[in-house]
Amino acid sequence: MVLGIIGENCSGKSILAERIKEALGGEIITGKDYLRMAKSESEAVSLFREKLCQAILGDYIIYVIADQEHVKLLPDGAIKILVTADLETIKERFTARMHGNLPAPVALMLERKHGMFDSGEYDYRFDGVAGDTEAFCEILKRAKCGRENDFTIRKLSEDERQTALDLAWVVFSEYESPDYAAEGTEEFRKCLHDEGYLSGLHYYGAFDAEKLIGEIAIRPEQKHICFFFVDGRYHRRGIGTRMFQRLLEDYPGKTLTLNSSPYGLPFYKAIGFVPTDEEKTVNGIRFTPMKYEGK
Repeated sequence: MVLGIIGENCSGKSILAERIKEALGGEIITGKDYLRMAKSESEAVSLFREKLCQAILGDYIIYVIADQEHVKLLPDGAIKILVTADLETIKERFTARMHGNLPAPVALMLERKHGMFDSGEYDYRFDGVAGDTEAFCEILKRAKCGRENDFTIRKLSEDERQTALDLAWVVFSEYESPDYAAEGTEEFRKCLHDEGYLSGLHYYGAFDAEKLIGEIAIRPEQKHICFFFVDGRYHRRGIGTRMFQRLLEDYPGKTLTLNSSPYGLPFYKAIGFVPTDEEKTVNGIRFTPMKYEGK
């Protein structure tokens, strides 16, 4: 599970992160620590994104964030925790950190940044002054158990194929069609009814109880993923990552390919796909060829 511990300097983020590590285990990563993963920043960011995605269903990674840009590195399914403290407490802690001296420019900087994260969307808010870390860790334990048991991932039967295709059309229409010309949207619609194209695909689905909420379809011989969609109401809950991990169980160590839409490109990069060519347009469909090297 990935926990984003987000807040201003001296709000209590690091203390909370340490308490979570003591109670739940895992690894703490702070700010730009990920730069140690590679010589170039772009490669380090790519490797770090992949590491976070792979941790969604694994051991805890506790990412301590004080920069708004770093919030964007958190993958779908990460738990975002805002840690807050009043301005006077932040100033007192910063003064102690600077051995009793708080220069006026630093004080002004703290004042300007105060509340910088307040408008974001978070799963939890923690009081970095008076919050009970022990009780909060218990909440996180229950949250992890709940998330792991919320959804079922399995192969789909032939009888379930049409439901998967219907879901693909709904999600495509809402999230991907806006990036395409009318020709591209019509081309995608036609492929959903083309038995020659659909023949031989194997489908995997994610279920909330009996409801299909996500799908992957792969052409086994070519190891090429043709459809990869998650119901918009379930985005950012790690479902796409979980489906892909289930797929990898049946294709261990294999190289998989897909053609990414503009909308899906950041997600595919985050789970380990890399572009193999520049964006192309065929029959109105915009796509970037990508591959995943199995490990």
